[in-house]
Amino acid sequence: MGVCADLTVTASWDCIAEILDLTPDIPHARGFNATERSGAVTVAAAMAAYTQLGILAFAIYGHDVQNADDALTDDVSARILSFGRAALAVGLMRVRSYLAMGTVSMGIAGCHVPEQALQDYLGMRSQYIDMVELGRRITAGIYDHVEWKWAMAWVSASVRTEIRLTSSTAMLTSVNSWSIRSRWCWLPETS
Repeated sequence: MGVCADLTVTASWDCIAEILDLTPDIPHARGFNATERSGAVTVAAAMAAYTQLGILAFAIYGHDVQNADDALTDDVSARILSFGRAALAVGLMRVRSYLAMGTVSMGIAGCHVPEQALQDYLGMRSQYIDMVELGRRITAGIYDHVEWKWAMAWVSASVRTEIRLTSSTAMLTSVNSWSIRSRWCWLPETS
């Protein structure tokens, strides 16, 4: 429960099919620690087995041959950290909802949420909310006001806007626009 990845590093040539973790909904990575033995074959066999079973897996194998007792090389360390970050992101998103605000805009297909990909690769479901509903919630104050104040403080400190307008009303509109945008981030999940 709560496991979001499987990283297996082995130092021996073994019967790959007998030791695979077959949990299909978590990312897997295989590595081999001792390239003076048949490590490339071990990792390739593991990747082939996972592919045949339809389970997503990643190979982590160093560029240079080294002895079994050598420290991890920089390229292997970088790959392990990259896999760990990606696996953690997947673990945090699993069984959550992707809330799409608005819908396909002006027929631009890039605005369409790839529901099946989110479900297959991240275990996420998709939900939609129309921009009219966003406006209603902002007007009615249905959002986390404490989080909104925190967001506005961050926007004030971190976002630099360059608007070259002569009207003070136009500048006020720009500030108000940031105020509304930041509220969108803190709307409660729809049920």
